Amino acid sequence: LLTINYHVVSVKETPPILQFTKEELEVLVAYEHNHWYRFQKSIGWKKDDVKDNSKKKNMIYQMVTIWPEILANANFKIE
Repeated sequence: LLTINYHVVSVKETPPILQFTKEELEVLVAYEHNHWYRFQKSIGWKKDDVKDNSKKKNMIYQMVTIWPEILANANFKIE
């Protein structure tokens, strides 16, 4: 979240759920995909092993999209 200039703070009550903009989602998805790629490479994965890159990015997109809800339900606010 720091990549798109957000911070996470603890709050006493459940905050409203933030909706990322399309541009913010694109940045977060690219960052998370690169993070996943570096981790996989560090454990011996080879690029030829990719089955469906678009499916992987879609999974990352879905994961990143629900971060605000998960954090809000745990009484964390993205600001």
